[in-house]
Amino acid sequence: MIAYEVVDNIPEIDVQMARAWTLIGEHMIQSIQRNFDEQGRPTKWPPPSRNSLFTSGTLLKRRGDLYNSGTFRFTEDECVISWGLGLPYAWIQNFGGTTHPVVSEKMKRFFWAMYMQSEDEFWKFMALKPVGEVLNITIPARTFMTIQPEDKEFIVSTLKSGVILHYPDGRIESIQ
Repeated sequence: MIAYEVVDNIPEIDVQMARAWTLIGEHMIQSIQRNFDEQGRPTKWPPPSRNSLFTSGTLLKRRGDLYNSGTFRFTEDECVISWGLGLPYAWIQNFGGTTHPVVSEKMKRFFWAMYMQSEDEFWKFMALKPVGEVLNITIPARTFMTIQPEDKEFIVSTLKSGVILHYPDGRIESIQ
């Protein structure tokens, strides 16, 4: 067995995490917004279905509520990025799935309005459904909440830059 005993010139570690976590949080908000701007990356999102309410603008950015909902908070030990808080559709848009809304009078009026506007038989079919019927609507995953390879590199380099060594002899060194 080989052992070394280090007795002097041991640096004190000063971790500047607040600044590092702020940089990481800001970077991740911009990166996730870029996923919206590019309609998915590295893999493009599935296009909207023929019967989608999506008619113009960028997918998942029509009103901007989801796009602008990113926040971050941090403690000494972690940075948490959140998206879509208070937006019940955020989860299913990111992960995909099937939802089961119940047809209401309001929905029927909407379906009739869409039919009158578009003359698309799909909307007439929907408008003729009875109130109380349960629909099965499948929404494909459009993953916006993801970490890209360049994000990982940024996170690692930023965390390294937040560590400063203070040596007993007065030298100060930042880990890069």
